[in-house]
Amino acid sequence: MKIGIIGAGIAGLALANLLDHAKYEIQLIDSAESLEPIGAAISHPLAEVKIDIELARNMTFRAASDFDSGADCGASANYSKFAAARAAVKSVDRAIQTHGGNGFVKDYRVSELFWPARLFRTAPVSEEMILNYVANNILGMCRSY
Repeated sequence: MKIGIIGAGIAGLALANLLDHAKYEIQLIDSAESLEPIGAAISHPLAEVKIDIELARNMTFRAASDFDSGADCGASANYSKFAAARAAVKSVDRAIQTHGGNGFVKDYRVSELFWPARLFRTAPVSEEMILNYVANNILGMCRSY
């Protein structure tokens, strides 16, 4: 569950950075005509990232609740880690892309989020092992490893 919390936190930090930059970019646009397509081009990816973060957070809360109540939390903890790791990578990637070349500049503090976000897709439990767990224990399929 710690990975879910940290992953959602990284994703949230990247989204906050992305929002600040997006609002700044939109303010630079002078005419209302040009604002609409650029606004949608920026706002839709932000909305997607926000949805992914909320899904990961909600799954993390469910995993914590399952654990606290003594229920089996294997499935919810795996869902949480999977969703949070994906949300973190996606939000950092969107932030880097929206910043353009500045996404790699240290002053913008975006690219430094990439490695911790990406790490959670691989460690401490890889996505493939989570998928194996879900396939075996939730879907009842035979082991693939």
